[in-house]
Amino acid sequence: MTSYCSLITRDLAGTQFANPGEVTNIFGLNQNFVGGLEVEGFDFALNYKLKTDHYGDFRFNWANAYISYYGDINKPKRGQVNGDGQISSGNGVGKESTAGSSTGAPIFRLRSTLNAQWNISDFTFAGTVEYYSKIAETCNTATSTANSLAARGITNFINYCTEPRRVTDVYSYKSGTNIVVAAPLAQPRNTFGTRTYVDIQGSWRSPWKGVITAGIRNLFDKNPPFSSDAFANSFDAQYRIPGRFFYASYQQNFDLFK
Repeated sequence: MTSYCSLITRDLAGTQFANPGEVTNIFGLNQNFVGGLEVEGFDFALNYKLKTDHYGDFRFNWANAYISYYGDINKPKRGQVNGDGQISSGNGVGKESTAGSSTGAPIFRLRSTLNAQWNISDFTFAGTVEYYSKIAETCNTATSTANSLAARGITNFINYCTEPRRVTDVYSYKSGTNIVVAAPLAQPRNTFGTRTYVDIQGSWRSPWKGVITAGIRNLFDKNPPFSSDAFANSFDAQYRIPGRFFYASYQQNFDLFK
């Protein structure tokens, strides 16, 4: 921002560093931001245990994180000015926070995890179901690429975005003023559907105090949604990596006298 230029001094004559224009000093003025980040929602968890005489023991855990608001403090609407004097993007729930940035991450409205475990005799069986709610991302890169390909007769990608012709208001300051103005602009958008992952695992405790475990992560081989705006990848890192994963392990307790 131009307001910070006055904090930088340079050797314009070149008397100090021989190269005119070299930076000689930077004044760092520490200050708190007037605005900030506000997150609103709730966590909900439920635990249940059941013991039986003949069918073993059962355990269930259901944990949920629901976010209703993620954005500037005091909940300004999209197009309003926040406490830092910036034009607010409004509620970011259900959207990629910063498309194309390594710090950006989708703000899921709901993430839910259900764990179930069954213990009977020397056997343990467990399963996990993990749920991600839908997310919307900008689709500018994919749309411009699809349009360029379509001009060359390749039309396979023209409908990649779920809303390729979406038009919405884009807000900016009127030149030389502090007045916010809106202008309609093409803003294509793509919405990822929900994702549900299922994991299973089983183990056996042997008489010689060993434990054999085997399991499968991502049982139904659900791939992450393809994102044209993801940073340095084809999908957002908040999702699991592609593919089904098999594993097995053996653990031995050598304290045989207890």
